[in-house]
Amino acid sequence: GLFNDKGERITAGKVLIHDPPHHLRVSWLELTFPDAVAGEVDYLLEEVGGPTRLTVSNYDDPAPPPEYLDMGRKGWGFTLSSLKSLIETGKPLPPPER
Repeated sequence: GLFNDKGERITAGKVLIHDPPHHLRVSWLELTFPDAVAGEVDYLLEEVGGPTRLTVSNYDDPAPPPEYLDMGRKGWGFTLSSLKSLIETGKPLPPPER
């Protein structure tokens, strides 16, 4: 999960599918929103010639309110950049400054 600056957990989730090295599916719940419903995220890795393609799919049912969607969209760029850094260097990116 993720934690805020006070050390309080703000997200929770579970590993739903773990099929290394090709597929990971996790549930995702935002704990700071009382009406939030858990979604799921799929990470699929496929060899494409020499490089590897990462496909990320986010599933939410029902869809969250627009303000939650906007916050989520803003976080994907950092999340994927940090994942790339972790794969290439063994270290994720430091959390963004607030």
